[in-house]
Amino acid sequence: MTSIAKMRDVAQLPEDAPLRQSKFWNQSVESVNPQQVMAFVKRMEIKGLGDRAKDDVVVLLDMIRKCVASGDITSAKLETFQLKSKTICIARIRQELSALTIDRRDAVLFAIASEMTLDEVALLRWQDVDFNILDTRARELVQYRPRHINTNLVFWEYVGKRLTSMLNLNDQFEKATNKTMRDYAEALEPHHHAMSDNDYWLLRRAFWKALL
Repeated sequence: MTSIAKMRDVAQLPEDAPLRQSKFWNQSVESVNPQQVMAFVKRMEIKGLGDRAKDDVVVLLDMIRKCVASGDITSAKLETFQLKSKTICIARIRQELSALTIDRRDAVLFAIASEMTLDEVALLRWQDVDFNILDTRARELVQYRPRHINTNLVFWEYVGKRLTSMLNLNDQFEKATNKTMRDYAEALEPHHHAMSDNDYWLLRRAFWKALL
């Protein structure tokens, strides 16, 4: 029997992933039940890690279904289990942004949660972050961000060996979003080609906020 910890996509979760703290982390995939998963999510919500825990669970459920379909495991109690639609939508957003680096993905998710533009997020500095007005998801996304001694930027990255802000975040977001998002924008604004990049971003963000 395969343990949760040894499943491919699950094993690649970050070291600080909430799922690694679950009581069923080393339990066999076949034996974990929905009640255990929900208890884990509730426990993580108390710690302020509810959204991250739910995202981890979505990765787990997706991997289980793939393994059952491929015959790697014969059956699992979680095969047909689903979290609330809100969580599924968050996971779909993450999947939509999978072409971006993890840091850029977090920057986009923070923009959605904080109602900032991508340009604003790319230039956001720690002294400008007000944790008192951020919602839970936005707080989680920044409170675990690594701080760099050579910059006050919240979202930064290395290009080669050079520390820099997240240049062209808008452009990369454009390339990463799938056709359904563009179709949605066109439905709301048929002349979207005449819209500014910022207006187009706000339009799609409104859709995602509705999902969240």
